[in-house]
Amino acid sequence: MDRRYSKYRGTEEPEWLEIQRYKEAHPYCTNWKVNPRFTAAVIIGNGPSRKNYTEDDFKHLGVTYGCNTLRHDFAPDFLVSSDPWYIQEILLDGDYVLKHQCRFRDWEPITMEILPEDMDVEWEGYTTVYHGDRESAESWFMWANEKDERLGDLMTAHVMFCPKGAKISSLKSQEAGNPKGVRSQGPSGAFAMQAALENGHEELIVIGFDALAGEFATSSERDQTHEHKGEWKRDYDSLLEKYRTVEIKWRLS
Repeated sequence: MDRRYSKYRGTEEPEWLEIQRYKEAHPYCTNWKVNPRFTAAVIIGNGPSRKNYTEDDFKHLGVTYGCNTLRHDFAPDFLVSSDPWYIQEILLDGDYVLKHQCRFRDWEPITMEILPEDMDVEWEGYTTVYHGDRESAESWFMWANEKDERLGDLMTAHVMFCPKGAKISSLKSQEAGNPKGVRSQGPSGAFAMQAALENGHEELIVIGFDALAGEFATSSERDQTHEHKGEWKRDYDSLLEKYRTVEIKWRLS
């Protein structure tokens, strides 16, 4: 048994007994508010190997942290995204952000006290497109993409209105001043691991990260090559170097 589970704290029960009783009362371990030291974090990528597991399988393993399009299969305890086009898709996905916890990379939307018209959102050479319901929004953010003939994009600037009451919090990247953060260009999977580590989990079970095992897969229409594999691996290695005491269980097939 892990030593950290065998210590007594004054007259209280031993931690291992607390864990046992918690697991008996919560067989699927989805209540992340319970001390996360006692519960594994399940980091779920979108590689094909994740199809070997059901929603119940994931929830039985621990608190779920999913990436991007996982929400099409089920809502994880935390949905994580680092790419603005995925963030936009999630915000436009019905009332998802009103019902489920989301963690977005460097999330700092602009309050509606400052309207898009008050700022220079009409960029020369770009077509500006507005998304979401302005009337019910409490904030907005903007992102842009260069021309991509495969996707039919012609240098488009996107203004996305964000609904009031959205359950969104920010994951700070290294560039945003977080010394233990992932690079701003890092993959959503690394940010999902960062979210779990920041929540205090001491055990991570990583599923669906097939690219690290040599089988590239992505749900993104914008990144169909594997040219970033080396950079991604450095992101994971850097993150784990900063959290040395955490146990990582990689399930790559």
